[in-house]
Amino acid sequence: MVRRFADSLVSEFGGCVWAPEPELQRDDPRMVGSTEHPAVTLATDHVAVAVQDRPVVPFSPWLADAVATHGRAGRGFQLVTPAASRLTHEVSALLENPMARWVVRAPDGGYYDGHVGLPVTWHEQVGFVRDAAGSAPGSESAEPALHPHFLHPDPQDGADAMVDHLLVDLHLLHAPDEHLRLGAETELLTRAVAGAAPVLWGTAEPVPMLWNRDDVTALARRRAPNNSRFLFRGPPGAARPLSGTLSVSRVEEGVKESVALAVAHPPGALPDLDAVTGLVEELAAGGALHSVEVNRRRGRADLTRAPHPTGPVIPVGFGVGTDAVQTIGLQHARSAPVEPVRFGPRLTPSLWYRLGDGTDPEDRQRARDLLSHLRPEGS
Repeated sequence: MVRRFADSLVSEFGGCVWAPEPELQRDDPRMVGSTEHPAVTLATDHVAVAVQDRPVVPFSPWLADAVATHGRAGRGFQLVTPAASRLTHEVSALLENPMARWVVRAPDGGYYDGHVGLPVTWHEQVGFVRDAAGSAPGSESAEPALHPHFLHPDPQDGADAMVDHLLVDLHLLHAPDEHLRLGAETELLTRAVAGAAPVLWGTAEPVPMLWNRDDVTALARRRAPNNSRFLFRGPPGAARPLSGTLSVSRVEEGVKESVALAVAHPPGALPDLDAVTGLVEELAAGGALHSVEVNRRRGRADLTRAPHPTGPVIPVGFGVGTDAVQTIGLQHARSAPVEPVRFGPRLTPSLWYRLGDGTDPEDRQRARDLLSHLRPEGS
């Protein structure tokens, strides 16, 4: 649509139009269809499929609307891109949801999952699914064979410039208060692990508005009792780029505020994990902390995701606030397989379980054992 508009301007006033060369092969009819939603190429009863042929795919307003519209109808969401495309952190995180998938069209015409590399094939009802024929031939364990293009990225793609990412998932529970202002813990979190507060925010990418807690709170109030989800970014050109989402929902106990943050560190720089411990202590002192999970992984310096291996997400630690400790039971929480650090009053503490430095894959099993211990049976 934008291209047609630009062409009409050139036809009327002169000039020229430039656009990137297309990368996606359009010989598959599924790549050229259309539906009632302008961002969705085809839809079944169970899934909506969008096709994006662009160097970097953002969480655009149309894409956000497509996800919401088809999500309300109970459909999953799948995004098809060429192998040369990258996703912003927000889109990549969205497509790691069990109801979503990133489908990459390889130069050989095949399709594979952009996050894990498994070949996928089309199913008329549920969209792209794992290709059962993609298991390693002659393998008794039927281990899946990853697509060759996933395993061998182009060196010019920047895959060799991987840096450390710190990932933080923070959940807060505020008592109902008409004077509540959102975003204080978001600023505390970003300053602690990225060295700067957010500077931009919005509901889609690119985020257009200057960060302002009053504005964030006002929009969440206008949308209540419906949930709100906002995106925020750090200063452009910062040494530690940050990308995050802030989700707000009304619950029986008050207002739930959740922050998912990713921070990229400069090449050769390591995350300050001692600062994370201090952060958890400060969050606990604020009284609204419900839980916080900290992980580490390798990734691109600009926080975008290319359809190639990035290494596993490895846990650093897990924290629970006072109310969560009371729900679990203090004695039970203290008897966890990982010794906790206590913050706050002796009888009503918050607990921080440090699992490691985020480099040992074995810590993933320790994290599973810890969470299995902390969760009440059946929750």
